[in-house]
Amino acid sequence: MLLQQLKIELLVYLRQPLYLLFSVIMPVVVFAVFASMFGESSYGDASFFAQYIPAFVTLIVFASAVYNIGNQVVTDKVRGVYRRLLVTPMPFGRFLFVLVLKASLTALAGLALVLIAARVMFDVSSPHLVFFVVAFVVALVYALTFGFGAGVVFTRINTYSAVMMFAFLPMFFLSDAAWPIAMLPEWLQTVAEYNPLYHLVKLMRWAWNPSAEVWQSSSLWISVSVLLGLLIVFLPVVLWRWRKTSR
Repeated sequence: MLLQQLKIELLVYLRQPLYLLFSVIMPVVVFAVFASMFGESSYGDASFFAQYIPAFVTLIVFASAVYNIGNQVVTDKVRGVYRRLLVTPMPFGRFLFVLVLKASLTALAGLALVLIAARVMFDVSSPHLVFFVVAFVVALVYALTFGFGAGVVFTRINTYSAVMMFAFLPMFFLSDAAWPIAMLPEWLQTVAEYNPLYHLVKLMRWAWNPSAEVWQSSSLWISVSVLLGLLIVFLPVVLWRWRKTSR
């Protein structure tokens, strides 16, 4: 029954090719283009790939866990799915688990495509692959929390999509994923310190190669503290809104 429900969710997801394009395929294509252009560049003792593979993987996590899951939650709320589930034999927790599993599989597919492209096209692999995958899972769980939270706040899918697109642009701009934050004005660098996507990128870069000197001297624990602080503030709101929605 669980696999059948997951199959249905994946089929519904594949019927919306724009989600698949932007959450899985587009990051891989952009990574391949950037790597072809700047693959020989370096940042201190960190290579281009140590910088940008973790960055693009983080964008995949954000797209799969925050945008797609939030979209699903809002859509299900509008259709009254949760209220109907409460009067059916299906456990509500299993329904949520399938949504999480779908987002996780989508994100893992994006991760695999980036790593395969890096290996096949540029002969690059992580010196600590297992550690990097573990960090990826942690980032995914963190992003899923924000995805559910964002989804329960809104009651209209058009409003949610517009707000997410509006929010994603500055978050991406200030994530250090496309161009260095150090090149931006000082006030924007200050704003970036409150951007969870920026700190997730920093953590994923550290996980790619923890022994790199540039990451040892970075403010890693500041990123951990900021992410935990945002989670502590946001999680009670998520739980409160979710209980209110599922009644």
